Amino acid sequence: MTNPIVCDHMNEASRCLTKINEQLSHYLDEHYMEKLLHEEGSKNRAYYKEVLKALRRLEVISDEALDAVKKNLRSNCEQEQMAKKTLYGIYHKCILEFYAPKNDSWYEDSRASYTRSESIRFRNMPPRSVAQLVYTLDRSFQIMRDQFSDYESIETGTSPIRKHNSASIKQNS
Repeated sequence: MTNPIVCDHMNEASRCLTKINEQLSHYLDEHYMEKLLHEEGSKNRAYYKEVLKALRRLEVISDEALDAVKKNLRSNCEQEQMAKKTLYGIYHKCILEFYAPKNDSWYEDSRASYTRSESIRFRNMPPRSVAQLVYTLDRSFQIMRDQFSDYESIETGTSPIRKHNSASIKQNS
């Protein structure tokens, strides 16, 4: 690797994405609609369905990002440009998808940092376990967003993270 900073970022991405994927997989394996309806929350079945869909989508995107990171790490980050493209893709697909999911099940309150409260706001009251999961995931996504902000605007061409027809975030190339 010619740039140790990029390789450090790849290692941090691997740590964060591994943790995120484990948390999402465990949650989605253990929770289903009927179980969620018995938890404290709005009991809005349609909203719960949207939340579960957003979490599944996030799991797929994060898993694909982790695969791309592992591929870069196996080659010891030798291809710096590919590593940067991967980090760009993580920023534009994973991180932005978390903070602004396609179906707007939740959103980020940018003023929350001033009030020392959780930055994620839900459109409806979610089941307690969903809120706990999303607040936990927020910590890992915040770490990546802070460290990878340099990749927000790097023009690197297409990302090695596979695009989803309904999910791709338009990139400026």
